[in-house]
Amino acid sequence: AGAVVGNAIERAGTREDAFEILVQLRNGERRAIVQAKGSESFNPGDAVILVTTGGKTRVMRAPAVAPAGGSQPVGTPVPSKG
Repeated sequence: AGAVVGNAIERAGTREDAFEILVQLRNGERRAIVQAKGSESFNPGDAVILVTTGGKTRVMRAPAVAPAGGSQPVGTPVPSKG
């Protein structure tokens, strides 16, 4: 019981605005991450990554992925004349 009370006191002393983000991983597992409010906002369906440092996990926007085949532009096929 002492650990629970101590934890509650610490949380009250370090209170800050935060939000809970529910994340579903590719394997179907779901996780709830609570993190401080920042300048980044998320919408349902956004691609994100989970970054864990020092035992704390943070949700970040996933970097853009280049199309398969390198940095070639993706175009629309043009029908041949014939």
